[in-house]
Amino acid sequence: MRYVILSACWWTFIALLTFAFVPLTLALCVTIPFDRRRRPHLWESRLWCRTAARACPTWRVDVTGLENLQRGRHYVVMSNHESFADILLLSHLPILYRWVSKREVFLVPFFGWQMWVFGHLSVKRGSKTSVARFMMRARRTLEMGLSVLIFPEGTRSRTGDLGTFKPGGFQLASETGAAVLPVAIGGTSNALPKNTWVVRERAYARLHVCPPIDVVKGEAPEAVSARVREAILAEHARVHREAGEGLARWLRELGAAPPTGTPNGEEPSRGSR
Repeated sequence: MRYVILSACWWTFIALLTFAFVPLTLALCVTIPFDRRRRPHLWESRLWCRTAARACPTWRVDVTGLENLQRGRHYVVMSNHESFADILLLSHLPILYRWVSKREVFLVPFFGWQMWVFGHLSVKRGSKTSVARFMMRARRTLEMGLSVLIFPEGTRSRTGDLGTFKPGGFQLASETGAAVLPVAIGGTSNALPKNTWVVRERAYARLHVCPPIDVVKGEAPEAVSARVREAILAEHARVHREAGEGLARWLRELGAAPPTGTPNGEEPSRGSR
């Protein structure tokens, strides 16, 4: 019950935070004619995400591998996906990027509308027209010097295992020659599991930024996909293990009993064995 109450308070805060950002969003619209990249709005988007993540008292996050980022370079950022929390926690990356999200999210009052103003990218699953429009906007985003953030699995994993990759992001990298920045995330699956709005237990997340993968323009998307998958899998088990160790340390500091199952409080995933 305490997590239900916590979740209700946190989502109420999210709603109030979204409303509070509306005047800032509208005020920054005056910069759009002078900055087609909408950098002020992207900074606002990043601030919104980080504020929302910090407001949840049961989450902690560690980020490693930031030295692999190269100043002034843009990427197709690709991360495994376990929880809605991933979107918030990826705001710790010190780069400006546009998310890719399904069209329905952009229809959510205020939150979705702000995503549209921020310039984030929408796609309607199963619609070739929507996919073609997304690819055009994503190419334009990269040409502007901004990064594009894609979850190549296309949806959140139920088990923590790395799912099948969709081809869109790899086709984008192939067509543009943009480097791919793989990111491995562990420890978020209990933060906000799929198909529930209730925050579940404490979560200690680890984000590891892998070295960029250079892509030759015209390279086979399948080859790019294989290299990215290998890079994420190389860190996948480690970030999950370290997230579990971090959670155990945190619980000891609090004098709380460790969660059941693995150190993460989760059943072991096949991808982590």
